[in-house]
Amino acid sequence: MGPQPNRYLPLFASKDRGLLYPVNSRAIAVRQGETVDIVCTGRDNTLVGLRQASVTATCQRQGSLDVAANFVFNCTKKISDVVSETGESCGSRGNSKIIQIGWDLPGQGFSRQVEVCFNSRNLSTAYSRHIVKGSGMRYRDRNVSWLPRPQFKLDSFFSHLSPSMSTVYTNQNETMAALLGSSKIAKAYIGGWGSESYLARGHLSPDGDFILQTWQDATYHYINAVPQWQAFNNGNWKDLEGFIRTKSTTPTPRDLVIYTGTHGVLRLPDINNNLVSIFLLHGQNQEGVPVPEYMWKVVVDNQSNEAVAFVLLNHPSNTDRPIAEPPLLCPDVCDRITWVPWRDRNNKNKGKIYCCTVASLRRKIPAIPNHPNVKLME
Repeated sequence: MGPQPNRYLPLFASKDRGLLYPVNSRAIAVRQGETVDIVCTGRDNTLVGLRQASVTATCQRQGSLDVAANFVFNCTKKISDVVSETGESCGSRGNSKIIQIGWDLPGQGFSRQVEVCFNSRNLSTAYSRHIVKGSGMRYRDRNVSWLPRPQFKLDSFFSHLSPSMSTVYTNQNETMAALLGSSKIAKAYIGGWGSESYLARGHLSPDGDFILQTWQDATYHYINAVPQWQAFNNGNWKDLEGFIRTKSTTPTPRDLVIYTGTHGVLRLPDINNNLVSIFLLHGQNQEGVPVPEYMWKVVVDNQSNEAVAFVLLNHPSNTDRPIAEPPLLCPDVCDRITWVPWRDRNNKNKGKIYCCTVASLRRKIPAIPNHPNVKLME
């Protein structure tokens, strides 16, 4: 694979093991006798040296791949992921639908990478689901300065909007001013408590949880993002994501199932001191893209039958216009979670986070998928 990320790397799909990834080194290992499909997904995308999008190969006893032609393990274009609507209902009220982001593999069908529970009416995502592959996490592609991050994809769910989604985020100050009845109050929240006091596109399933650059790029969909204060996105929330990746590798590598979701809508006091729900899409008979009051993350280890939940309060940290802090959604058990080396989890400028059992949080957020009889992941 080489030491650097590669957006032109094809997919390696085993008939038995699914999509392959680096384990124990920066190499994708194919077992002796194993058959793999080497695939360049996307329109008019082919393997370099061939005029076809895929080829099937078998690992021979001498360690070589039995392929009928010579070619380079690169695609002529960046590979493309696919969004699939299942029609399956989800969420606490059943008013959202399961949508999957993944890969179309010839002869093998659809391979899911990320699953989201999305409400197309108010353009909100209740939660996402993905798997952290601990066996390959040490060898994942890392961010490099010369490789820009991709733009978020609109898909069919956001492509019809006017203004566009990029404008929706860019105009958040004006939208906040219209909702609160005062540009001065809006500026107290947007930009008023530090350089990162603005609403960013916060990944639900983060790019860093995936091993290959192509898999990381597949997380850049608006259905997999919600408005989150950048100070938190780049603060305690980012730290939590890193702790989870480390957990997946120690003491021994394992797969962790991750659910990341939202709860409630942030409400801020307007010019008359009335609490107003905050949406980034507002006006012209439109109201959508709600700013969540809470973000949560559930980590499940099916191998050990353990799980734990984390809750982030997505309130702006502004001393000039403080907001009453709501009671905890569930009893805080962070003192029992020894694998998370918190430093500033109560720092409101970095995002206040607390820990819960999954069962106790699910009593308040029934949209969380049920995992009965699991032990606390201490």
